[in-house]
Amino acid sequence: MAVNPVVLEIIRGSLSATIKEMELLMERCALSPFIKEKKDYFVGIFDTLGRLVCCHLSQSGPGMIAPILEVYPIADMRPGDVYWYNDPYLSKGAVQHHQDMVFAVPVFHAGRAVAFTVTYGHYQDIGGVKPGSISPQATEIFHEGTLVPLSVSIAKAA
Repeated sequence: MAVNPVVLEIIRGSLSATIKEMELLMERCALSPFIKEKKDYFVGIFDTLGRLVCCHLSQSGPGMIAPILEVYPIADMRPGDVYWYNDPYLSKGAVQHHQDMVFAVPVFHAGRAVAFTVTYGHYQDIGGVKPGSISPQATEIFHEGTLVPLSVSIAKAA
């Protein structure tokens, strides 16, 4: 089956526009100067297998959904669920350090999860041995600040 190039371009443009909107929202709502001024964040769209579908150039991305899919089955996900973590070991390096907080939201169509939208951003002060959570003298991961294990905010049933 041949792919219609016009339809493909419409889909590509729609995905790109969605990513731009996500980026603008991150920058507009951020309280962290690392996100707002340094642009230390990532936004992306992933499929339900955890594969990256769309993003702009980034140092990270692939691997962010894998820890979620290992713990939470797609069939149990509901609209309104938000998954949150910052553990670099869970993501096998997709998240570089504790300051990068990952938030993933499943996207639903006709009652079925079809994708994930993901953001991560560098939050400046999450504890640690130095103010601002930048600790060049850190000798272990817990010196970087608060470790958020993979967790979910579960939507209430309507």
